[in-house]
Amino acid sequence: MSTVLTVMLFGNINAEAASLTSQQKKIYKECMSDYLNKTDWPDWWTSYVGDHTKECTEFAVADLNNDGVKELLVYSNAGASWQWGTVYRVNKKPLAVTYYDNGKKKKASFVSDNHRIAFTQIVMASSTAFIDECYGHMGVHTKRYYRINKNHSICEVAYYDEYYDSNSDKTVKSYYVLGKKTSKKKYVNEIKKLGKLKSIKYYSYTDENVAKYMK
Repeated sequence: MSTVLTVMLFGNINAEAASLTSQQKKIYKECMSDYLNKTDWPDWWTSYVGDHTKECTEFAVADLNNDGVKELLVYSNAGASWQWGTVYRVNKKPLAVTYYDNGKKKKASFVSDNHRIAFTQIVMASSTAFIDECYGHMGVHTKRYYRINKNHSICEVAYYDEYYDSNSDKTVKSYYVLGKKTSKKKYVNEIKKLGKLKSIKYYSYTDENVAKYMK
């Protein structure tokens, strides 16, 4: 398995989130099985990874939408742009979020897209916000900052995009707030409003780790 971003979770993101019940653990184990065996993996993934998806997969549990119930975070990384991820709720459905695409607000489930990976790995979170981050081929680096509303809905508030332009031999960086391109200063000011976030620890998908850390 290739090296992935390793970060630590210092205590619960939401102190009110209860430990998973036996039934919830059973549901999340089923979600993991569905993720590996029923996902319609795109050709670019299957041709590269083959039957080794489990070896490239990690998981974590955290209450992302601040409703008192922890979600299951799943992330697969086989290097370069070979990344895939999703977030499940206890109803076995992916977490829903609102984000911006070319300036337009869209609603979607938190699942990697077959052609344009809009979501990959949630790396930091608090009771009011979280960050989804992706590193890809040719210097691609993206960060989406989401705010958690009082009704537990989730909406993107800021977005960062970076890539290497081979024509100019330069790294191009772009900043967005509420879907509109802006200056770095305004972008930084917006993400500061989200407050302090804690890092999330992911574990390799093994039976031992599932028994020990899916709780």
